[in-house]
Amino acid sequence: MKRATPCFDQWIEETKPKLAPRGVKAELARYLSERYGRPARSWESNLAQIISRNLLPNAEILLAIEGWLARQKAVQKKTRTIKFLIHK
Repeated sequence: MKRATPCFDQWIEETKPKLAPRGVKAELARYLSERYGRPARSWESNLAQIISRNLLPNAEILLAIEGWLARQKAVQKKTRTIKFLIHK
């Protein structure tokens, strides 16, 4: 029987859409691999288990994931292009 984890469940629901675009989980896995030293494939597997609630990560991993996602959001905002409408 799984332990009730309402805060973690809420975090999962908020994080799932952020990790949904193609390649995002792989980039995050490479980041975690560089930071913590295990192969990226292993991190991809762990991320899938975390998202499916089969693995409860420790606080350090959770904060590393959250920090990486926050940095990605900041980069996307900086590189967003603005389209102008030109009226003739």
